[in-house]
Amino acid sequence: MALGYSEKSVSKWESGEAIAPGCLLHRPADILHCSVDQLLRWEDEPCFFLGIDGGGTKTEFLLCDKDGTKIARTVPGASNPNDVGINRMQQVLQEGIQRMCGQIPLRRISVFVGIAGGITGNNQSRIAAFLKGFPFAQAQNGNDADNAVALALDKQDGTVIIAGTDSIAFAQKDGVRYRHGGYGYLLEEGGSGFAIGRDVLLAALRDEAGSGPHTLLSAVARKQCGEKTLLQALGRLYEGGKREFASYAPLAFSAHTTGDAVATEILMRNAAAIAALIQEAGTHFANAPHDVILVGGLTHHSDILLPMIRTHLPEASPYRLTVTEAPVVM
Repeated sequence: MALGYSEKSVSKWESGEAIAPGCLLHRPADILHCSVDQLLRWEDEPCFFLGIDGGGTKTEFLLCDKDGTKIARTVPGASNPNDVGINRMQQVLQEGIQRMCGQIPLRRISVFVGIAGGITGNNQSRIAAFLKGFPFAQAQNGNDADNAVALALDKQDGTVIIAGTDSIAFAQKDGVRYRHGGYGYLLEEGGSGFAIGRDVLLAALRDEAGSGPHTLLSAVARKQCGEKTLLQALGRLYEGGKREFASYAPLAFSAHTTGDAVATEILMRNAAAIAALIQEAGTHFANAPHDVILVGGLTHHSDILLPMIRTHLPEASPYRLTVTEAPVVM
């Protein structure tokens, strides 16, 4: 054992049959990377806060102290259990927690884990059970939307559009939250990183086959996949799944800036899908002016995307569109 004592000795200490030597305190302190004082110190309230926001492309960990000062941040891969499986999700969470909290006793940390797909089926209870394996001061879990709505609106009325690998809208009115979209990539009509990436690949494949208009997307997509033809890469693309498809979305924005008509049409079509989500969510406000805040990976291209979205909204629009690129685990 790491303490240098047998299980029998430890069992006696735990049962009260024997008392552990005082010098032993240095060993668990060394293992936990803290001082003996820190090991023995009792905290009535957590001193640190760990926010975790997991999605279909990445998982963001942000550790802050009680004053809100950022201490550490890391962004490993996807953790949506519906995409990567519950075991892979747990592995991503465990590695991220160890990386972020290795120097701080977990009993001093309060954590909230918001995961895309985190409340479907029995995922919420399974994630909660997983978190109980860590001696956090407090641990709660839910959907990644909880993070996004809290960041964008706090307790105010308005709509949040999460435009990342997937797309979904949440309207918040008088403390009640209403969901629109977010039914998964097999059912969505567009407006997400996956949908744009899929449309990029489809347009490039059609150009390659001579059945569609010529587009710059063909050359840049082939360069990204590393194959002579996209058809040769098709099997690997499917193996990569939703995250792999979404990785081709930025190509549409770069090709659009060079005047590629196919790329522009793809972006306009997906902007229309986001506008439709905005209007669906807007029904809860009876056409009264309200904030619509976009978060997620697609907001990195807001200079292109926002004007396109506005073209699909009424001229006398009640929607005050803004974007936040701040980490949703703030």
